[in-house]
Amino acid sequence: RDPLWSRGLGDVYKRQVLDEFLAAKELLMNPIITPEQNFLNLKIEKRTEVNFECKKNILSGFLSDGLGSEHLYESEREDQINLIGAVADGIDTELKCGVKNPDDSITWDWIPHTINQIKDVFSDGAAYKKQQLVKAATLKVQIESSVTVEDLEQINW
Repeated sequence: RDPLWSRGLGDVYKRQVLDEFLAAKELLMNPIITPEQNFLNLKIEKRTEVNFECKKNILSGFLSDGLGSEHLYESEREDQINLIGAVADGIDTELKCGVKNPDDSITWDWIPHTINQIKDVFSDGAAYKKQQLVKAATLKVQIESSVTVEDLEQINW
């Protein structure tokens, strides 16, 4: 015998427990999503999309004219840490950067930078990162203030 049933519980209580269990099981198997819950889920999806685009943009590199002409710099997390380290070292060093070719490919090379050029590159990278974070924050405010699905559909990176 089931220990729960052997505790002297009345048949009515047993039936109530069983009904609640079956109702919970049914809800798990076939959840009822209200329009309000659906809208909240859409907001979560839109925030996730904004976070993904922000991170992707931050980690995909940035442009700087710290060398006097525009160069592309990598910005994966390790690249950001290395750039911070180069600024902290306070000495001239080589940084990996790229130039765009006429066919849109990029030629990468380690190019000597003075400490002032490194600081300029760092400032450009920090400004780019901040720009992406501010854009994401602005879009998230718009997402939170949205009241219709149409409002959400108008919000794009």
